[in-house]
Parts: sequence; structure tokens; C-alpha cells
Amino acid sequence: MAEAVQYQLERMVPELEDLERQQLFTKPEIKAIIKKRTTFEYALKRRKAPLTSFLRYIEYEMNVDALRIKRKRRLGQLNDKHSVSDYSISQRIISIFERALVRHRKIVALWVQYIEFLSSRRSADTEQGYARALGRVYARGIMAHPFDEELWIGAAAHEMEVNGNGQGARVLLQRALRVNPKGQKLWIEYFRLEVLLVEKIRARRRILGIDGNADQDKNEEESSNDGDDDDDDVVKLDALDEERGGKSGEKDDVMREIADRIEEIQMQKSKPKPKVAMSEEQIKAQAQQNNEYLQGAVPKLVFEQAIVAVPKSLAFREEFASIYRQFGGFDQAYQRVLQSIEDDFASDPEARAYLCTAHLGSVNVGSPELVDALKLAVDAFSLALEQLDNPEMWTRYVEFLVQWRDACKDVEGLLRYFCVLVDRALASVMQQRKTRASPKLALMIADLAVERGKPADALGWLRDATQMFSDCDKLWVRQLDLLIDNPNEAPGRIERMFENEALRKCPRSKMLWDQWLSWLEARFASGQLAVDRVQSKYLAAFIRTAQLGMDSAELRTHLQIRFVNWAWSLPLNIKLRSAAEVSASIIEQNDDDVDVDDADDYDDHKEAALMTDEMQKQRGGNVEALRKAYNNVARHAFPTIGFYRRCLELEPDADHRKLLHEMACRVDALDIQAWLDYLRFLIESRNLDSASAVFYRASKAMPDEEKRQILDSAYQNLQVQVIH
Repeated sequence: MAEAVQYQLERMVPELEDLERQQLFTKPEIKAIIKKRTTFEYALKRRKAPLTSFLRYIEYEMNVDALRIKRKRRLGQLNDKHSVSDYSISQRIISIFERALVRHRKIVALWVQYIEFLSSRRSADTEQGYARALGRVYARGIMAHPFDEELWIGAAAHEMEVNGNGQGARVLLQRALRVNPKGQKLWIEYFRLEVLLVEKIRARRRILGIDGNADQDKNEEESSNDGDDDDDDVVKLDALDEERGGKSGEKDDVMREIADRIEEIQMQKSKPKPKVAMSEEQIKAQAQQNNEYLQGAVPKLVFEQAIVAVPKSLAFREEFASIYRQFGGFDQAYQRVLQSIEDDFASDPEARAYLCTAHLGSVNVGSPELVDALKLAVDAFSLALEQLDNPEMWTRYVEFLVQWRDACKDVEGLLRYFCVLVDRALASVMQQRKTRASPKLALMIADLAVERGKPADALGWLRDATQMFSDCDKLWVRQLDLLIDNPNEAPGRIERMFENEALRKCPRSKMLWDQWLSWLEARFASGQLAVDRVQSKYLAAFIRTAQLGMDSAELRTHLQIRFVNWAWSLPLNIKLRSAAEVSASIIEQNDDDVDVDDADDYDDHKEAALMTDEMQKQRGGNVEALRKAYNNVARHAFPTIGFYRRCLELEPDADHRKLLHEMACRVDALDIQAWLDYLRFLIESRNLDSASAVFYRASKAMPDEEKRQILDSAYQNLQVQVIH
């Protein structure tokens, strides 16, 4: 091991001497670089070097190179003749990536990082070399991960954008689809490529003014696909087992049909035509019409095969329509995509709404075509509502109307038009609310009522809606928001609606729990509730959420963290009590809605809640209340790892933090990160004997050898980071 490390260090000598010669680094800095690289090299020589060791080494070298470039710029040496140090660090980073891939070639993210590094290092004078390396890395990455769509797409983009090789990009994506026939991204990018190639030829013809016969079109298409003559830049990919094996016969037939059809279209020639006197413009138009390739025959073929491979995805087809709209000049093909959506998704409200809004295309408010397009869209929605009279279709229709009403607010005539349509739609929904209403539509109706200054109407509609859709937490939240904002509403009624209705119907709603607790905290801050009352509600919330089962851990963590945050923010003279004391206090009060004016007990709480305490500013928070809060949670709820991590962030005392670490590790003994946090705390406290004992306990708690090895490796790295 030592000999191999020494060999790597000796190879760095010319580079380090050059850095010192150019006065980019001082001798102490170079010694520090050597020491750091030695540490990294020994870490990489371990029997099972983790990926993090390689990534830290790479990050360090990138930082050194960035500092070198910054200093060269400051010294005005950027335009000087290149020396060994200008490329040696990049070569070392490439070497580290290669060494990492030997051990971790199954990790796709590592290949992606390698590719991103090579792409970022391409510059004017080194572009060719890095482009070649990039092509080779893409090929190796695809060989290692043939089912990863992003690698295939990146390789095709490299061929098209860097090498200018459209044919090479086409072949790569065709091979990708043989391996991944259901890959939606691959189909979309292949389609985009074919549309782009057609558009490039069209643009060239417009610029050159070519009237174009079939032979010229063929030559142009070939020239647009010719990349760099240097084969070293091309992504050379050997035959993949996935292309040969399994059920590849059907896949090969599909892609072979596409390839043959493309070749047939490219090789087409004009047939002899009877000589008829035509103008020059007519000749150009006929030549354009006769050329199938320029008419988009290849993208059409790709689309037809794509919807056979992926027949039931509406979003997939919308992508094809979007690409056609983006490039323009494919009106017939675009209509073919819309027709396929109408044929295959006739009963899907989302598809019908998309087809209705497609009439607007890229029309904006200032376009002269807006009025006609809007009329077509509204008529299409009317037809869709006749055929699909269901809540989702009505919801999408009202969304469309509200969206365009807001967009046309500066156009008085259109604004009135859409307001009338909105009123008619809402009246139709409310007349047959049982068959047409939906939670989303109910919220829209309530918002429109509030917008028009009719909160009472909104509340009435929301009351009916919460009876129809009692499990929709957004409806309850909106209704309670309106009640809370009403100064005449009795707090007791709001509290009963929260506890007896909303939270019973939607006990897993984080949004509803937050609304409930925020309201209680606001009442405490204004002196309307005692601190014991708020604390009792938190404890009751812990009990109710614990009854929801193990899948409520995220909600329980959220509420527990909220409780300690609230306790931490209390004024310093406010004391929290134990759960038993709080229960006794609440029983003695025995009053659901206390009149503050008649209750002398609340004067002290009100004064304390409104005071500003200089001691609290210095300490950051109410430490005593924080400790009482997390002790109550630990004893009377089911604390989670996330809860203890938040307590550790707030707790300032080392002894209490040690106790919290112990409790966190007992909650989930299989959580490696909890043990590592505890070990870091002990090592930073220089309590190495305790750290060794805790590490022994953690190793015993791990269920298998793999987890123990991960823990051991992380512990060793932790010791190096903290101690050294």
C-alpha cells in the first residue's frame, strides 16, 4: 500500500514544482496539499474504500484547481503558454473517477458526475480532447447501465450538439428504444430529434432559397447528418446483450420498420410529371409537397410507433403535441396527435379539457385571433359537458373560465363575457350539486363568494360541502379560516368544530392540526388562554395521533417538534408543568370558554405573554420550558428520531444533550445516523472512552454484517474528521 501511495505522490512532483515556480502556491501551501493528498490516497487504498472517499478527493482537487485559476487570473497569467500544472489536476480528477468506477461502476450517479465534469472542462483549446473522452465515457456508461434512459439521451445529445452528427444521434436513440421499448423519455427525445432535423433542413432551404427537387432534399438531409469526420469523437457502442437476448424480436421489428421507412423517405425521387405550364411559386410548392421528409413523415411514423408502445398515457401524447407547437409548420401532424387523443381518451375529462384548450394554442390576450379561439374553446367545453356531465369535467371548465377571466381583466368586454359564463356555470353546479360538485369546485365557489364580498354565502356553501366531502381537509380549513376571521364568532364554537368535527373526519391532516394549534397559540399570545390550556391540547393531540398507527410517524414528529418550538419561544417567566399537573389544573377550571374579563387568573398569563424579556434574547429561548416539554413528550407520547434531533438542536447543555442522544438511540437502535450523531458528540467532547463503548453497543445493535461495515467505515471517517 505504501509503495503505491508513494508512486502516486512522486508523479505529482512536476506539477507541484510548476505551481511553486509560477508563484501560485507557497511552500507551506504545497506541503499542506501533499499532506492532504497523502491522506486521500491511503483512504482509497483500503480494501473496501467507500464512494464518499473518492468523492471527497475529487471535491478537494476541484477546489485546488479553482484556487489555481483564480490566482492565475489575479496575476495576469491566464493567457500565458500552458504548462504542466494547467492540465495535471484535471487529469488527476479523471484518474480518480476511473479508479472509483473500478469499484463502484454500478452506481449511475457516479457516471453522471463523471460526465458532468468532462462536459464542464471543455474549452476552446482542449475541447477536442475532452469531447473524445466524453464519447468514450458515454459508451462505457451505457454498456454498464443499458436501461438508464438519461445516459442514452445524454449520449445522443452529445452526438448532435458536440459532434454535429444527427445520424449518429438517431442510431443511438433507436438502439435505446430496442433496449427500453416502453421508455417514454426516449420516445419523446427521439421524436424531438426527428422534428429538429426536419426543421434544420427547412431553415436551410429558406436561407439559401433552394426551390428543391427530391435529389437536393436527399443531399441536404445527408449533409445535415454528417458529423465530424474524426471517428474518435463518435460514441462507439458495441452490441448489447439486451439488444440480442430475451424477447427482442418484436422490438427489433419495430425499430427496423422505422429505420427502413426513414431510408425509403430519404431516398425518394421525383416521379416524371406531365409537363404543365406552372409559375415558379407553383413549382416550389409542388416540390415541397412531394417531399415526404419535409412534410414530417418520419416524426409521424415515430409518433405512431410510440403510442403503440405506450398506449394509455395522456401526458405522453401531450408532449408530442407540445413539440409540434414549439417548432411550428406541422399543422396536419399536430391535428393527428389531437385526433388520437380524442379517439383513445374520449371519456377522460382531463383529455377533453386539454382538447378544448388546444384551440387557444399560443394565443395571448393581445392576439387578434383571441376572440375566435375563445369561442371555439367554450363551444368545445359545452360539447364535452353534454357528453361527460361529471364533477371533474365541470371543475376543469370553471378553472378554465376563472383563468381566462383573470387574464382578460383589462379587456372590459371579455371580462364581462367571462363573468357571465362563470355565474352560469356555478348556477348549474349548485342546482345539481350532488352529481356535479367536487371538493376543488367547492373551494373555487367559496373563494369567488369571498372575492365578491359575500363571506356568509361562502360559509353556507362550505357547510354543505363538508357534509358531502367530509374527508377533504382543505374544505374544513377554508371554513374554519372564515370563522376565525369573523370577530363575532364564539371561540367555543370554533373549538368544538375543530375537535368534534374537523379533526375527527380528517385526523391525519397536518394542515388541519397546524391550523388548530396555531389558533390556540394565537389566543394564548393575546392573553385569552392559559399556558396549561394550550399544553393540554398538545398532549391530547399526541394521544389522538398515536392511535392512528405506525404510519402516522411523520405527523407525530411534526406535532412533537411544533410543541418544543412553542415551548422554546415562551417568555422566561412562563413555566410548563408535568402532564399530571396540567390535567389537574384543567379539571379545576372546568370551563370550555373562559371569559377573560371575569377571570383574574388570566391576568398574569396575559402580562407574561406580551412582555419582552432581555434574558430570553440572550439565551435564545426558554430552556426550562423546553426541557419540561420534551420530558412530557418522552413520558406521555411516542417520541420519534426527528423529534429528538430537533431537541438536540435547541438544548444548550452538554449533559442534557448526552441524555437526549441516549434516548434517541433507544427509540430506533437500527438508525445508523442516530448512533453516528451520538458518536460525533462524544468525540467532539473528547470523551473517547464513552465513544468506544457507544460504538460497541451500536455494532451489537446492527442486524447484519453489511450494516456493521457501514457503521465501522463511517465511525473511522468521523474520527479522522473530528480528531485530526
